[in-house]
Amino acid sequence: MTLTLVLLTLAPPLTETQALELALQDEYRAASTYEAVLDRWGANTMPFRNIVRAEHQHAQMVIQRMGQIGHQPSVNTFARQENRRLEMPATLNEMYKVAYQAEVDNIKLYDGFLTQGYPEATNRVFRSLRDASKDRHLPAFARKAGLPVNPGF
Repeated sequence: MTLTLVLLTLAPPLTETQALELALQDEYRAASTYEAVLDRWGANTMPFRNIVRAEHQHAQMVIQRMGQIGHQPSVNTFARQENRRLEMPATLNEMYKVAYQAEVDNIKLYDGFLTQGYPEATNRVFRSLRDASKDRHLPAFARKAGLPVNPGF
């Protein structure tokens, strides 16, 4: 379980804006991590090559929703090159497992947001992000890592 998920279980419910900010930072972090994978193991490393593009699109979805409610999104601090020098597993197969777990955590994060009673327009964004993780990203990493496509959801 990621630190984000642990903190969410201890914190009071988030406002809509706080949840959107957390989602945006999560999408930024995922994109940056997957870009670092491409830097290390090659620009055509699948499925990271495709999923990194999706993460950028997901961030734009969140930014668009923020604009609709009059909230200015925070800066993407993960985009700076020095923040992309992440601790990487020794092997690509281990990285597939790390990415798999990150997608599982994303699904849990968005499932949690969907229980908070946010406006339907915000819930549509969270459902879309969750479904991308659940239906596309998780299966792609599961196949590469030899892990179950549906880990008990």
